[in-house]
Formats: sequence, C-alpha cells, structure tokens
Amino acid sequence: GIRPAGPGRGARRLLVLEEFKTEKRLCKMFYAVTLLFLLLWGPYVVASYLRVLVRPGAVPQAYLTASVWLTFAQAGINPVVCFLFNRELRDCFRAQFPCCQSPQTTQASLPCDLKGIGL
Repeated sequence: GIRPAGPGRGARRLLVLEEFKTEKRLCKMFYAVTLLFLLLWGPYVVASYLRVLVRPGAVPQAYLTASVWLTFAQAGINPVVCFLFNRELRDCFRAQFPCCQSPQTTQASLPCDLKGIGL
C-alpha cells in the first residue's frame, strides 16, 4: 500500500512490510468482529421482525430467549477476538504473567509498554 509521507508533503512512500502486516491483521480483526456481530445479532433481528410483522406469538419463547442471550454473548466475545488479533496486547499479557511464558522466553524479550497500546 501507499501512504502519504506526512502532512503537507506531496511525496508518497511505500509501507514497510511490518506496517502492511499490521494493517492486514487489523483488517482481519475487523472482518471477524463484523461477521460475529452479524451472526450473533441475526437471530434477534429475525425474531423482532417476526414479532412485529407476523404476530407476537409466532416466535417461540425458547428461540427469543436464545437470541437475546446471543446478543449478550456478542459483547463478551468482542474483547476476546480483539485480544486474539492484537499481538502487542498478547505480548504484554505474557510479560505480566510469567506462568504463560515458555522456558526459553525471558522477561527482557517481551517489552510491555501499556501506554504504547492505549492502556
């Protein structure tokens, strides 16, 4: 990809490989979050339309309850998906919990700057 070199400059520069990989990983994360949103909210939207357009008794109570719980689950799954796709956050987590590190990984090799990742 090509990105402007800076504000006010007309020159463009090619993205370095690491920036490209980061943007690709972010795009995958946004696609995953969007797909999960559609899958988990879909049953609730269908149930809502059926209750309004057909009749209130057309939707079984078990289906309605399950669809509401799926919408709640979506709020809990989003942080997990973001955690799985964010390498910096995973590295920081490993640095804070030594039990999650492999024997050959040392504390010095896992930098953890909480301000750098927005926390």
